[in-house]
Amino acid sequence: MDSPPERAPYTSSPAHSSPSPGAGRDRTTAILIALALAAGVMASTAPLWAYAPVDPWMFWLSYAGGAGLLVAGIIGVRVPAGRPIARLVLVCAMLYFLAFGFYFSVEVIFTLGFVLDGYWLPVAGHFIVAFPDGRLRSRFELAVILFVYAQGTLYRVAALFASPQDLGCEACPRNLLLVRSDPDILSLIQGIDSVVALTVTIPLIVVVLAQRWRSSTNPERRVLSPVFAALGGMLVLGVARYAARTMYLQGLVSSEPATIVRAAQEASVLLLPIGLIVGQLRSVLARASVANLLVRIGQGRTVTELERDIAWALGDPSVRITADGTVNTPDDASVVDSTDGAVLTIRHDPAVRRYQPELLHAVVAAARVALDNERLQAEATLTKSVSPGLAEQLQREGRRIGDIDTITISVLMSDVRDYTTLAEAAELHQLALQLQRHRAAMNEAIAANGGVVMQFVGDAVFAVFGAPEPMEDHALMAVRAGVDMQIAQRSINAEWAANGLEPFRLGIGITSGQVAAALLGSSEHVEYSLVGDVVNLAQRLQGMSDGDGVIIDEATCAALDGAMVASPMPARTVKGRRAVVAAYRIDIPSTIGVAAATAG
Repeated sequence: MDSPPERAPYTSSPAHSSPSPGAGRDRTTAILIALALAAGVMASTAPLWAYAPVDPWMFWLSYAGGAGLLVAGIIGVRVPAGRPIARLVLVCAMLYFLAFGFYFSVEVIFTLGFVLDGYWLPVAGHFIVAFPDGRLRSRFELAVILFVYAQGTLYRVAALFASPQDLGCEACPRNLLLVRSDPDILSLIQGIDSVVALTVTIPLIVVVLAQRWRSSTNPERRVLSPVFAALGGMLVLGVARYAARTMYLQGLVSSEPATIVRAAQEASVLLLPIGLIVGQLRSVLARASVANLLVRIGQGRTVTELERDIAWALGDPSVRITADGTVNTPDDASVVDSTDGAVLTIRHDPAVRRYQPELLHAVVAAARVALDNERLQAEATLTKSVSPGLAEQLQREGRRIGDIDTITISVLMSDVRDYTTLAEAAELHQLALQLQRHRAAMNEAIAANGGVVMQFVGDAVFAVFGAPEPMEDHALMAVRAGVDMQIAQRSINAEWAANGLEPFRLGIGITSGQVAAALLGSSEHVEYSLVGDVVNLAQRLQGMSDGDGVIIDEATCAALDGAMVASPMPARTVKGRRAVVAAYRIDIPSTIGVAAATAG
C-alpha cells in the first residue's frame, strides 16, 4: 500500500443551539481559526515529509477541499447569525487537514492521520443538517446526527485492527494505536460501514433535508438552496465512490475504483464550501438589493410600491405593510418609525428575522428613509412648490391647472460621487442614516436661498430657483445654495470622519435659461413640471464635477456679473449635444465648513 487509503464520504458534525455573543464565544472562534490554520499549514508540508512519493495532482486536489472549508468558515464567522455553523465548518476543516497526517513518515503524526481519516464527514453532516443557524429542530434530527457520529466512530475503530505493513504498505510508519493486526475484523468493520452508509446514513440525511425543504418558506429556501445544491452533487459522487468501494470490499470487482472516480469524489468536497460561500455571497447581494431599495424609495413610492420593493429586497412575497402603529411586535413583524412620529409595521416571514437579521435591519432602515423622504418631499412640494396663497393667486389671474408658461429659472442638480461603491461597502443601516442626514441638510441649504426641491432621487437632488414664483437674482441664489450645500456637507463629513464613517463628495451643476413650466395636479395638490434643455444640461454639468466646488454654465456665469469668482473649464462636448459646452467652476476654500465643524 504505497498511497494513503481513500476517504469515505458520509455527512455530519457537533451539535449545539445558537450561542449567545460574548467574549468567550469570540475566544473560542479565534482558537478554532488558529487550530484550523495550523492544521492546514501542517497538511501542506506533507509532500516534504512523506514516507513515499505523493501524486501531486491528487494531493492538491484533495487539499483544495480542506482549504475551501477553511475559507468558508472564516467568511461565516463575519456573519453573526452564521457563527455557530462557521465554528462547525472550522472544526470540519481542522479534522480534514489532520487526516493528511497519514502521509507523514513521523509515527505520531501518521497515527493521528490514520485514525482521523474521514472523521470530518460526520461533522460535515451535522453542519449541513443544522444549517444555517446551527440548530437541530427536532429529536429526529438529533437522533440522525448522533447515529452519523456513531457510524463515523465505528469506522475509525477499524484503525485499531489495521497494521499498514500487513495491508501491504511496507514503507508506512507504525500505527501506534494498533491493538491487534486482524485483516478479518478490519474487513468486517469496513464492509459494515460501507453498507450502513449506503443503506441507512445517507438516506436518513436525505430524508431530514427533504423535510426541511418541504417545510421551509421562500426566505428559508433562499438561504438553504446553495448548500443543498452543493450537497446534492457531493452525495451523487459520494454514493458512486461508496458503491465502487463496497463492490471491491465484497470481492465483486478485482481492483480499487479507477483514478478518475477517486478524483471526482475528492473534487466533490469542493462543492460543499462553494455552497457555503455562495450562501454568504447571497448576503452581499442582499446588501446590494437594499442599496437599490434606497434609490427606488427615493423616487416617491406609494405604500403598495414600497411593499413590493421590500418584498423584493427580502425575497419574501408574503410582506405586507400596515399603518397600525403597533410597537410591541412578534417575530413576524418589524416597526418602522420616522423622525416625525409616523409609524409603519412591516409584516414578514419569521424566517427572515431568524436567518437574515442584518438584511431585515437594513431594510427597516431603508423604509425609515422612505418615511422621512415622504415628509421632506411634502415640505418641498406643498410648502414651497405651492406657496401660501398660490391657489388664490391662480384664481385671481384666471389661470387654470394645465396652463403652460415659459419662464427663466436656474436649475441645480447634485449627486453623491461613487454612491454605488459606498452602498456596496458600507453597513447599510448606517448608510441609510447618512443619506437621511444629507438630504435634510441639502433641503435646508436650498430653501434658505429661496429654492424649491423638486425631487429627491436616491442620492441625487433636483432643485429650481425662480419657480413657481419669479426671482430676479435666481442665478446668484442658485450658486449660493450650491456653495452652502458643499459647505454643509463638508461640516457633516468632518463629523462622520470623527466616527470612522465614509464622507459624501458632491457633484453640483447649475444652469440658467428658459423652460416650459406646467401646473399639474388638482385643486388640492399642485406640482410643477419643468421641461427644457437647461434641466438636462444641469445633469451633465454635475457629472463633470470631481466632488468639490460648483460647476455652472455660461448663462449662469454671465448672470453672476462678477458677484462670485468663476474659473473657466476646458470646453467639452456632453451627451445629447453636438456643440461644445462652456463651463465654469466656483471653488470653495478647503477650510470653509471643516473649520466650522471642528470649532463646533
